[in-house]
Amino acid sequence: MTKQRGVKAVDRSKFREYQRVAQHFYDAAKDSIDLEYWTAAAVLIVHAAIAYADALCIVYFIQKYHVQIYHLFKNYEQRQIMNTPNL
Repeated sequence: MTKQRGVKAVDRSKFREYQRVAQHFYDAAKDSIDLEYWTAAAVLIVHAAIAYADALCIVYFIQKYHVQIYHLFKNYEQRQIMNTPNL
């Protein structure tokens, strides 16, 4: 079993901040694509995905740990997520 590194407890209300940052990265990526800055667009998309993953982990697990996004989607596929937390 691997050691959990980078696990950080985060107040659930903070997810909106991560979501906002992710949206900024995504918007900047779209602008970079329009300007044909392909490398910048790729980097920004990766960062947007990480920030969105953090937001989801905060909502569902009340902590920021990127590996948990795998478990979230795995559980979703198995229909184990029954309802969305009250935000």
